[in-house]
Amino acid sequence: MQSCRPARVPVDLFRPDTEEDILDVVVFDFPTMLASLFNCPVLNQIENLVVNPRDRFAKYEGPNGKLGEINSALWYDKA
Repeated sequence: MQSCRPARVPVDLFRPDTEEDILDVVVFDFPTMLASLFNCPVLNQIENLVVNPRDRFAKYEGPNGKLGEINSALWYDKA
């Protein structure tokens, strides 16, 4: 889990009218974190994924013929 720990990166906030400011920004190794989620056997199970029940590689089709709020982007409109 060492690769999942946050790190500090110094960022120079150069502004023409003031002197230089150095700010420590906390960053994460996003590709490593995402890969750990994809490789997790507890999370990556068919019952936790939104897939087409007849064909896993086809477009999702809900059992009632309608898309849920996640697949219809309804949550995006609310955000």
